[in-house]
Amino acid sequence: MEISETRNLLQRLKTYKQSFTLNASVLTEWQNVVEEFSYNDINSKLSEWLKSNSNNYEYPSPYELTRGLSTIAEKELNPHVLCPICGKIISLTTFDNHFDRCSSTEYLIRMNIKHFNRTFTMKDFNKLSDIQFWTKYWEFCYLLDEKLSNSNEKRCLANAVLTHKGGKPITTAAAIVEAMQ
Repeated sequence: MEISETRNLLQRLKTYKQSFTLNASVLTEWQNVVEEFSYNDINSKLSEWLKSNSNNYEYPSPYELTRGLSTIAEKELNPHVLCPICGKIISLTTFDNHFDRCSSTEYLIRMNIKHFNRTFTMKDFNKLSDIQFWTKYWEFCYLLDEKLSNSNEKRCLANAVLTHKGGKPITTAAAIVEAMQ
């Protein structure tokens, strides 16, 4: 990140927090911490921080804004991909876990609308920790299995659960397609 970008970032912070002191030593210290990171990444983190209601009388530290971010060099070594479900850019190393949860969330939303007439959003499920989410997911799969009357839907759910947990499906995709015709 260039020094001019750091200055812009601090000016933006000062716009929202008028009592924030911006001088040469503050600029230098911030630059020392943020120089290895992307301006867009840190600016996004600042936006999140500013939107938070819990920060009324505080200022973010540069360490807080860089926590969890990859440096520019790390990004070059670790490619990122676009999640086809939520549209977020995800590190290739964490994509499988992200996609698993993202597709499971999308499934929960669809099936809740279809079978229980309840509406949820991705945001509702993204608030949950991994433990909370997966507990609710498996509870929902159990409830859904109890509710389903269509044998094909039951087989599809059973296959999804089995393969999700690393098992082998009980019915092949070809058999399910054939039964639907």
